Amino acid sequence: MDPLLSSTIAALCYLACSIYQAREFLLHKNANGRIVMGLASAAITAHAISVYHLIFTPVGLHLGFFRVPSLIFWLIAAILIVSSLKKPIQNLFIPLFTLAPIAIVIPLVVDSPYQPLANVSSAVSAHILMSIMAYSIFTIAAVQALILAYQDRQLKHHNTKAILRALPPLQSMEQLLFQILWIGVILLTLSIATGFIFLENMFVQKVAHKTIFSLSAWCIFSTLLWGHHVKGWRGNVALKWTLTGFMVLMLAFFGTKFVLELLLT
Repeated sequence: MDPLLSSTIAALCYLACSIYQAREFLLHKNANGRIVMGLASAAITAHAISVYHLIFTPVGLHLGFFRVPSLIFWLIAAILIVSSLKKPIQNLFIPLFTLAPIAIVIPLVVDSPYQPLANVSSAVSAHILMSIMAYSIFTIAAVQALILAYQDRQLKHHNTKAILRALPPLQSMEQLLFQILWIGVILLTLSIATGFIFLENMFVQKVAHKTIFSLSAWCIFSTLLWGHHVKGWRGNVALKWTLTGFMVLMLAFFGTKFVLELLLT
């Protein structure tokens, strides 16, 4: 399929699903699950084709500043769609599917002066994939933490807005947050470990900042999981640690890429 066509189909399906769900929500109706999952499945399938053409180019693996967000949004969408099969979180599609088309369209109209990676080994490819998956998982965790904080605040003030009724129970949301954090820490651990094993030097000038920020983020998230398990940390404490770790991790990836690809070119 032509990459422009697949990108267009993906963007339109995401928007159609988001608009349909938002309309049903505002009308106090339950969205038809088959319609939602049908549009969502079509969107991530077309999006996968689009991402493949963006990342796997004839000259090598292209991980440019404007291309990687499309891959991250695809991973987030895929994870949420699979999770929605077991948990009532389909209403979370509305904000995600509204933003995903932006990530799809941007790399079609603008690109960074990134040199694609040619002749990349399977081990290095696995390291890169796990890194991006970890970033995607922690993005979900950060959004989940913000929703959880909003939900907790509104309930404490006895506010029962419709948006609260559309969200899963507070306890389920909190359990989901820490499940996501555990998955993220495992992936980040594997990413850092494979980096030290398969890359020549993780502290050379161009990647030193990325390595330091990634290790710092790993320490933050690991401390949060320890605190939750041993000391029962939750609520605002979990929110602060999650968002701090997320911002450090984003600096490791997008901060480094922004400086190298856009400021120093």
